[in-house]
Amino acid sequence: MENKLPPHSFSLEVFRHVHLAKESVLANFDFTSREAQVIQFSKDNFTCKEIAEHLFISENTVRKHRRNIMTKIGVSGKKDFRKFLRNYPSLLFK
Repeated sequence: MENKLPPHSFSLEVFRHVHLAKESVLANFDFTSREAQVIQFSKDNFTCKEIAEHLFISENTVRKHRRNIMTKIGVSGKKDFRKFLRNYPSLLFK
């Protein structure tokens, strides 16, 4: 009798392959320390204004950092940026 997994399950090998592929893609990002701070605040749902106040920089600088981050991760728009942060939080901050 063949051991079949339910259709929503992944084998350990498939999971490892997908996880390692995501890690290798994320390893190519070269975030500055300030971008990493902006990512962390964004992950915690801070607004540009709130991030600017915490980091003592202007809101326009925060927006520029976010644009640079989105370019590096290959997404466009706030919705895709937030989706990326939700899907990959543990890989971004080890």
